Amino acid sequence: MILRLFKVTGDSMRPVYVPGDYLLVSRYWFRKPRVGDDVVGRSRSQGLVLKRVSDVDGQAVKLAGLNALSATSESLGDFKHKDILGRVFLRVAAWRAPRKDQH
Repeated sequence: MILRLFKVTGDSMRPVYVPGDYLLVSRYWFRKPRVGDDVVGRSRSQGLVLKRVSDVDGQAVKLAGLNALSATSESLGDFKHKDILGRVFLRVAAWRAPRKDQH
């Protein structure tokens, strides 16, 4: 499958991605993950995770969230290229009702 749709459920990538956002994720066909890519990976301990690539060293890919309290490769372990499901291609923001104090 070339493109997959995911729904953001956690806070680890706030403020860029928030719970309720939908992400269209593109599988890496022509290149490997690069530092700065936002990716969906499969963690052995936490299942699917949305993180930013912080380092690539051979077959090891290190991931980190944007939120200081989020899990990183230090706690999740390094990811292999095969554990990366793809790069975020498109974000569809969650709909938020306007606040009552805004006109």
